[in-house]
Amino acid sequence: MMEMKRVLIVDDETNMCSIIRDILVEDGYEVMVAGNGREALGVVQKTVPDLIITDINMPCMSGLDLLREVKNLHPQIQFIIMTAFGELETYLKAMNNGAFDYITKPLNIEMLKIMVAKILGQERSIARVALQKV
Repeated sequence: MMEMKRVLIVDDETNMCSIIRDILVEDGYEVMVAGNGREALGVVQKTVPDLIITDINMPCMSGLDLLREVKNLHPQIQFIIMTAFGELETYLKAMNNGAFDYITKPLNIEMLKIMVAKILGQERSIARVALQKV
């Protein structure tokens, strides 16, 4: 049996966290939620996730600052950065600091699911599910 992959969702919008959490739990991931970057660092110290999906603009600590701090501690953790602002400069900063990918809000849920599956090596699971739906 394969080990369940852990995903940490970080966003100050609780509704956004709930939507993403529900979708990823349904896809078989273990999901944790944090309301800001400081809270996320606390989660990372207790349980190292495989992937962090974080908003860029949050109180206390930005998603970019979270990315930098976590990558210093655990360079293997992958990141998807979310933002309502699809600015090229922000995208480049995120990618230069080690983010795997970047997605704009409002989220394309199917695209997010594919990104998560690709990052966590679950592409076969996605392909199997897609074939079952046909």
